[in-house]
Amino acid sequence: MNVLTVAGIVPGPRYSVEATLATGIGHDGTAGRELPVRVWRYQGVVSLEHNREFRGMIRLTDVTSISFFLPDSLDHRRDPQAIHTELGVRQYVSNPGPAAIGIGPTLAETTVVDDPRGGEGRWLQTQAHIHGYGVATLELNYRIEVVTSR
Repeated sequence: MNVLTVAGIVPGPRYSVEATLATGIGHDGTAGRELPVRVWRYQGVVSLEHNREFRGMIRLTDVTSISFFLPDSLDHRRDPQAIHTELGVRQYVSNPGPAAIGIGPTLAETTVVDDPRGGEGRWLQTQAHIHGYGVATLELNYRIEVVTSR
């Protein structure tokens, strides 16, 4: 059981741009191919709170794993060419009393997974580790960019 749980997700504006992805320079010094791509950007806020059912000790070195689905993600049928994930602390509220504070997400990664309800769609799921010692409430900004072929 985790000390922190996802309390809510508020998606921000989602948009996409068309771009060209260069494949690099060839071994003979000539320019590589350019591939037409679409870059989707998902952004918003995920709220975490102290799990009131959690009972036990928390050490300064403990890490909590969190996972959430992007509520406004499109159905990415084919695997994307690239996914970039950014998570940052937006707001932090500590537990009352003197406590050491260690906050912030690490090892954030977004993957495309099958619909957890058994449907045919595919969802974007973000996972990260949180150093959340002494945390009552924590809000994280997320920004995820997904590169797909056009």
